[in-house]
Amino acid sequence: GKIAWTSNRDGNPEIYTMVADGTAQTRLTFYSDHDWEASWSPDGSEIAWRRGGYEASNIWVMYEDGSSQHQVSSGGWNFDPDWGPEGEWIYFWSYNGEGSGIHLWKVRPSGIDQQQVTFFDESTVAAPQVSPNNDLVAYEGPGPGGGPRDLWVCDINGTNPQHLTETSTWESYPHWNSDGTKLCLSVENPGGVFSIWTINPDGTGLAQMSVPPTGHNDFSACFGYDDEELIISRRMGAYPNDEIIRYYIATGEYDQLTDDEEFDWYPDWHPNDSNQ
Repeated sequence: GKIAWTSNRDGNPEIYTMVADGTAQTRLTFYSDHDWEASWSPDGSEIAWRRGGYEASNIWVMYEDGSSQHQVSSGGWNFDPDWGPEGEWIYFWSYNGEGSGIHLWKVRPSGIDQQQVTFFDESTVAAPQVSPNNDLVAYEGPGPGGGPRDLWVCDINGTNPQHLTETSTWESYPHWNSDGTKLCLSVENPGGVFSIWTINPDGTGLAQMSVPPTGHNDFSACFGYDDEELIISRRMGAYPNDEIIRYYIATGEYDQLTDDEEFDWYPDWHPNDSNQ
């Protein structure tokens, strides 16, 4: 398998890829501002990502070797791309101005046919993830009373939003397993420690997967090989020492894949016709 992720090891956030054992770490983007939030296409031939900072950004696409970089979204502040399972659409959140709310949009990988998907009025949504069955979108949404973010799902056409977790702490960065039967997400416990949990798409079966060492936190994650592994961004103590680890669910053991004492985040794994 291969992992795409964001690292600021060279001075600002850029997109990198590596083999799932941590070898062949390769920088793909070279931009003066932020390049982050990488997402593999279903066939592993392309990567969508967000280019730009917190005030203005757009969705871009490139081949997996970094070539043919091109912008595909337009208008507003566009972020958090994720490919639909058939590779025909890229979904993302978009904010078009004060008071307009944040809405889910989709666009073709060529940059044509940009369409708004959701019309419910939310201002605190992020991290959309389209299910492998192409029927649901999981995302971070507002908690009770506007509190810390919870996990939500809506139908693929943007209707029927459902609140899956309702707590006083954060649930964030959802990611589907390969057959759409589970999501992994980062969950904050009452003591302020983040770890990776899994949940069923109907909101049942919330269960802890990772147990970070004392002083560490597990933030963004995705499933790895055969859904038996998690690729996790683990904070090794103080910010910004976030490293990518390969976590083996059955044993709790892990391999550390990056070691630059910088910000390594937003991992996305693709099988890439490999048994790793």
